[in-house]
Amino acid sequence: MEELTALLHRAYADHAAAGRVFFASYQSPRDTRHRLGKGERWIATEDGALIGTVTVSAPHRDAREPVL
Repeated sequence: MEELTALLHRAYADHAAAGRVFFASYQSPRDTRHRLGKGERWIATEDGALIGTVTVSAPHRDAREPVL
């Protein structure tokens, strides 16, 4: 989780520096583990090094909102 979290921090560092703060720019390894559990995830590696990740999950819907 630490390596994956560090990758996310690096990936979003330029956005955070520009004031566009995404949760991935500061999340903890615990947060990373939690978010990975929320959907289907893929990890990209090259020569054994972690180089990318994507997690796909269903959109969040507030239970108070009507279903159309």
